Amino acid sequence: MAGPPLTTRAVKTLFRRRWRGEEIRVVERRGRRELFLGDEWQGVAPGGRGWYWDVMAREAMRRQSRSLLLVGLGAGTTARLAAAAGFSGRLVAVEHSPAVLAARRFFSMPRGLRVVRADAADFARTRGETFDAIAEDVFGAATELVPSRARGLDAGYFRGLFARLLPGGTLMVNVFSAPEYDGRRRRLLRVLARLGRVRVLVPARGANEVWCVTAAGARRR
Repeated sequence: MAGPPLTTRAVKTLFRRRWRGEEIRVVERRGRRELFLGDEWQGVAPGGRGWYWDVMAREAMRRQSRSLLLVGLGAGTTARLAAAAGFSGRLVAVEHSPAVLAARRFFSMPRGLRVVRADAADFARTRGETFDAIAEDVFGAATELVPSRARGLDAGYFRGLFARLLPGGTLMVNVFSAPEYDGRRRRLLRVLARLGRVRVLVPARGANEVWCVTAAGARRR
């Protein structure tokens, strides 16, 4: 996601590392720390209110989720916002990049957050823990909404994540909403629509949407 441009003189680079041809950076400006993957804004602390991370966190809380899986840790923004909103259940993040994992020391993470180092595509295709809510934040940034069988980010990826939902659980997907992605969004919509009805949540800020698909069955109380 494109964030504020790094043009101010008040920017201080705290961390820089390359992984798989991409540069991961942590910068500090105006009292906030921000994570970038190349030129893509990946998270911020403190802050994030009104952006798609906030929408994901609030949707998980609105549905009274007791467990939340973050597919893609980033700067931990969704995790922090969920914790700030009162989430106190099982919180797990899947992250593959050793650079992102190394950068997390620059961001405060919620107590109880468990980070699993794994490739998201591989994780989605294995059986294991199930969750009330899953916040998917890998597909769009990694592939610009272009399915990639070579990387495992295809229809099977979303089916695998959906299979990790508990009855009545919700899969939330970060999607670019800029007009140039319209064709790609239609392809992704067809994939998600095979899983169930797609609800679209629009953040107050940023060129993103959160697409939600809820699994059948009654939620446990």
